[in-house]
Amino acid sequence: MKSRILSGVACMAVTTLLSGGLLATSTPTPASATTDTLSNTAVQATLDTYLKGVDAAWDAGTKAPGTISLTAQSGKSGAKQPLLQRSEVLERAEIWKDAGLDIKDTHTEQAPVEVRESTNKVELVSSVLTTWSVIDQEGFADEPFSTEFRKVVLTRANSSSAWIITDDALLPDDYFDGEDSQTISTAPASQPEPESNADDTVVDEGEPITDLAPLGEGASEDKPAEGSTDGRWIVPPVLDAYKGKIQIKQNKLDRNKVVAKAKQWSKSSKMSPNFPKFKNNCANLASQSLRAGGWQYRKSSNHLDFRTWAPKNLIGKPTRTWSQASALHSFVALAGKRERKDIWTTKPGDLIFADWGPNKYADGKIDHVMIVTGSLTDKRGHKWPRISQQSNPRYNVPLSDQVDRQYRAGVRKIKWYPMIMD
Repeated sequence: MKSRILSGVACMAVTTLLSGGLLATSTPTPASATTDTLSNTAVQATLDTYLKGVDAAWDAGTKAPGTISLTAQSGKSGAKQPLLQRSEVLERAEIWKDAGLDIKDTHTEQAPVEVRESTNKVELVSSVLTTWSVIDQEGFADEPFSTEFRKVVLTRANSSSAWIITDDALLPDDYFDGEDSQTISTAPASQPEPESNADDTVVDEGEPITDLAPLGEGASEDKPAEGSTDGRWIVPPVLDAYKGKIQIKQNKLDRNKVVAKAKQWSKSSKMSPNFPKFKNNCANLASQSLRAGGWQYRKSSNHLDFRTWAPKNLIGKPTRTWSQASALHSFVALAGKRERKDIWTTKPGDLIFADWGPNKYADGKIDHVMIVTGSLTDKRGHKWPRISQQSNPRYNVPLSDQVDRQYRAGVRKIKWYPMIMD
């Protein structure tokens, strides 16, 4: 059921949902039915008021109230609504402040992707898009944003009472996972890869490599000591079995072009029409960014070959190294890229791979990849990374907030694989 709703709704931009009327009034849903629309206008009004309170909490910090007043509706008296996100917002806002970002304004929108309605109870999972207007330590303005899933429960005592939000929980990014990431949801609108040059494509011949050794323990999450400029690195374990036996050559990356492409296509769930779009697009965006930075396509007739990398191989299929995060990591490692011992010394243009699932625990298989698209200078003069990604779209948010939100969503074991893309 989750997969059905995701394929139809969750991958759409919130703005598209709003403009398409998904949140508009419709015929009431039968009791206990499950849909991806919210028909109850009183519930929607409560949510709208609540989200305004959340935005105000981001902006006001510790001055944010613990409750907000709900507007009286249809003869029902107003009510005091606890601001359940208050402690979460204050802690996350402090992370942004520590990273050197001064939040000037916040705006949040939500679109339901899974709804259960009954007479006096509504449960919904929403795609929540938050945009922050910020000023960094150097005085530059920016508008980073984050899309995430939240589960909200509303109840009322009886039909004459106001709706109150009784639960509001952040969900892990893989809440709707289960779809094959190589399933194409949208083919290129025109001729694929129009910017590619056929002369720079390498055709791989010989015995394909379709199996690699399991990953190691991953990189440290601990931040370097104050004043440290340690750029430590290790050779990824995936290379061990093929050391000296295989060499994938790639062009030197233009980091500025990698960052520009990642920023361009992380600002919404919309993806470049020149490439296929998948059920999950984190690796797709990373691959497009590497391509923009100068990496060559490598093609064969076997889309499972770890030596190959292209949105369309010789028989028209995307290689798994293009569309799957775990396989892209293998290709990057086989191309000779090194891995840092922690995630905090990454630089714009680097890739950070993460293993945090299933069931909120790392299992030795990479689930996600993000692109480092900037850096922040904190109050002590230290620089920390900012990341951008797809599925869920996030644009130039602090890496520290990305890490915190995973644990806040219940993830309990993460392995990180931060790759130096020099």
